[in-house]
Amino acid sequence: MIPHRLSTVRDVDRILVVDDGQIVEEGSHDELLERDGAYADVWRVQVGDVDALPGEFVSEAAAVMRDDWQIRYGSRRSRWSSSAATTASSSIR
Repeated sequence: MIPHRLSTVRDVDRILVVDDGQIVEEGSHDELLERDGAYADVWRVQVGDVDALPGEFVSEAAAVMRDDWQIRYGSRRSRWSSSAATTASSSIR
């Protein structure tokens, strides 16, 4: 099972954490939280404890999001921004 929410697998006996096709962690929910690795970082995101995340995790997540945005939308972001600005300035006149 590949869950979108870690709470789905919280009570299972054994959780495998896969990163880039490789198993990087293995254990129960509590064991993985104690190890304070990748599983614990994703858990913190899902429970809203983002202030406790390591800076490296936040930087990597931001880079992935930027890359994903570029892959999905390319340069459309700048067109949307400029047309929104044009519409806003036109409506002020």
